[in-house]
Amino acid sequence: MANMLAWFSFPAEIRLMILEFLAREKHGLASYASVCREWVEVIEKKNFGRLKLGEPCLDDLEHMVSRRRGLVKHIWLNIELRRYTCRCCDMEESRPWTSSNNAIITRAISKLFGILATWKASSGSGLTLELSAQSPSDNQHWFKHFYFGSESTNDDEDGYAASILDSQNDGLHEHTNYPYHDLIDGRQVVNPSGFAVLRLFERVGLNFKVELPTVPVVTKLVLRRQCRRRFDGKALGVRLEKLPRLECLVYEPWRGWPGVKQRRYDEGYRAMIEEHLPKGLNRLSVFEDYSDDLIRLFRDRELHGRVERVRTPEPKVGKAFAYRSLSLEHLSVSFMADAQHFFEARKPRWKWNRLRSLMLTSRLLTPTADPRRVCDLLENAGVAALYMPELRNMTLWNGERGLACAFLYRRDMDRPPSIVWRGTWVVDMEPRVIQAWERAAAEHAGARCTLRVETQALCCDCGTIGSHGDAIHHLDLPREVVDPT
Repeated sequence: MANMLAWFSFPAEIRLMILEFLAREKHGLASYASVCREWVEVIEKKNFGRLKLGEPCLDDLEHMVSRRRGLVKHIWLNIELRRYTCRCCDMEESRPWTSSNNAIITRAISKLFGILATWKASSGSGLTLELSAQSPSDNQHWFKHFYFGSESTNDDEDGYAASILDSQNDGLHEHTNYPYHDLIDGRQVVNPSGFAVLRLFERVGLNFKVELPTVPVVTKLVLRRQCRRRFDGKALGVRLEKLPRLECLVYEPWRGWPGVKQRRYDEGYRAMIEEHLPKGLNRLSVFEDYSDDLIRLFRDRELHGRVERVRTPEPKVGKAFAYRSLSLEHLSVSFMADAQHFFEARKPRWKWNRLRSLMLTSRLLTPTADPRRVCDLLENAGVAALYMPELRNMTLWNGERGLACAFLYRRDMDRPPSIVWRGTWVVDMEPRVIQAWERAAAEHAGARCTLRVETQALCCDCGTIGSHGDAIHHLDLPREVVDPT
């Protein structure tokens, strides 16, 4: 009792600072909650704010959360798939094996949706639902240096788990020779086969025998690129209809490897965008990731048909994003669609009354492209911006090994509007481009505003840009290009 009296003798501000400091601890928080009611409120808010769940946890979720439902802001369902051995790690999944894994995913999602359907939607921030799936064997054979969403990942300062699972994290394989995997002294010296890669990036097909219930409590859905398995766009779209209050979708699939499969995925993406996105959606962030090394592996061995080094986006997908953006506040699409197709889809009467930020990639933005075509793209973007009265920023960019560039439009309250070309090479913006953006800036900020025009050459050389990730970093692109939460 004396200790409690001493605690309450501190000013409220000091007590809050102490509790917030304790809440930063990653382990052992539950023991603090037994001290007093004031500690319970702070510690429970931390403990229940973000839940990481496997399928076995779902049976106890309601009992565990109980009266604390209102504290839960983020649920990450990390689904464990079947383990496999060295006998098949270098082979593509068999159909029965894929069906079995898909059944595991379907069962887990069905169970979670059934639970969340009973949760009442509040007028607050709503619930973020994150989905991922992988086998514990994925990082035990060929892919020890890949990121995976799993129990052994560590939270960074933003609470987002994404750490490298390499051989040093697994004592079983550290400094060990496994000739079958070409692993010598803990280092992989030979690339995996294309079949091993296809196993890791297998398609996820969702086939629910019983219709999913509606889940109004979910306002944000996240599928990150750390989940290598690819949720089919069309099948995923049908499930989105069960989230009527969804405001934000973060979708980061991986590029399909063989060209034939990519066309099938593109049709699924088009269907999802055009037919299944909830009407209340405000923010849409799509990042189609890829690996130059894995693409080169397929191209060198000529497996499963032709694989493009640079993705050729499907025009119908770009047009679908353009139409859907008319009701959005934020849209970011990287590599799945091309900015050319987006702006070419514009109809004369279209007006983006709510759009505040737009970020797109284009394969046209390369140093070998015809400068006139590049200026066509930038001019079309300026003409479209004229009909985006709330626009604060637009970013058109491209990045890959050896090149990086971005065209950026900014409109802030405390500075004049600006357009900037930034890259590993310089583009001479023709007068028609500047005039188009001057008209847009005048519409946004008033006729007397002066548009600032800049060209910035990156300080680094082309050899520094090893990937599209390096390009994002060196271009200093807005955080929204890749969802930061």
